[in-house]
Amino acid sequence: MKEKETKKKRPILTAILIILAFIIIVGLFGESAEEPSDVTTEDTFESEEIVASDEPQISEPKIEETTRDPEITRTPETTRTPETTVEPEITTVPEEITSPPVEKGITIISWPETAYRNEAVTVKIQGQANTQYYIEVNYKSGPSTSEDLYPKTSNADGEVSWTWKVGGRSGAGTFDIIVWDDAGNKVSVEWTIIVN
Repeated sequence: MKEKETKKKRPILTAILIILAFIIIVGLFGESAEEPSDVTTEDTFESEEIVASDEPQISEPKIEETTRDPEITRTPETTRTPETTVEPEITTVPEEITSPPVEKGITIISWPETAYRNEAVTVKIQGQANTQYYIEVNYKSGPSTSEDLYPKTSNADGEVSWTWKVGGRSGAGTFDIIVWDDAGNKVSVEWTIIVN
């Protein structure tokens, strides 16, 4: 009888043991399943915080109000009128026409008003026909001694001329040329010697 009872109880114990073992296993798996879930949630929060901290903070650009400079009104440049230079009027004084010297029928038609050293010059007069005339040419040193300045008789028209060469050592200055006749009629002019 006892063996039968023990045989009947064995299956029950076995079932109880199996249930207990199952409960224990389920409990262990449940704890292991809950723990990782807690860790993952904490890790996710930390990762979110890290990701959030790693993102570069984009600061919105500050729009500064630019104060516009007042428009500078340019005054138009005044165009300078060119100065008109008034040239002084040059009043040309007409040259005095030297009238040939005349003295009682003797007129000096031409003579060297200016002359240079070693220059050939001529004096020409208009007088009475067939009349003898004399000439004196003065220098700084005195009257000329040139052989070409000898007394001459006028032609039928009363013309006489003398040609001579100015001395190479003649001094500069203004001197007289004198012409006269036997009747005492005399006429004179000035001539100027220029030394280079």
